[in-house]
Amino acid sequence: MSHANEQRWETVARQTTNLANSVLDAVANAEERYQRLTAQRTHAGGTDQAFADVLFQESPATEEHVSMVTDLMATLAAAHDLHSALTSTAIDAEDRISKLRLMAD
Repeated sequence: MSHANEQRWETVARQTTNLANSVLDAVANAEERYQRLTAQRTHAGGTDQAFADVLFQESPATEEHVSMVTDLMATLAAAHDLHSALTSTAIDAEDRISKLRLMAD
């Protein structure tokens, strides 16, 4: 392999490693937040209204606050679903997150 080709390969490999690390970090961070906020929501009473009351320190929280909490939880649930899809081997025999970790190392 020529020096120029080696440099191009190293650049692509480094970019791929950085991308894989970014994806792993983002998915892990989203899952951690999902778990933490779901537990806090449950502790607050298990409803968006009760969680909004706690988060915004108002009783009762406004309709806008409840809507914000509803959107927050829906977004985090989608991130949780992404984490589940990446770590699941139920669909096929592959663990996608392991493949990302291979590229991240």
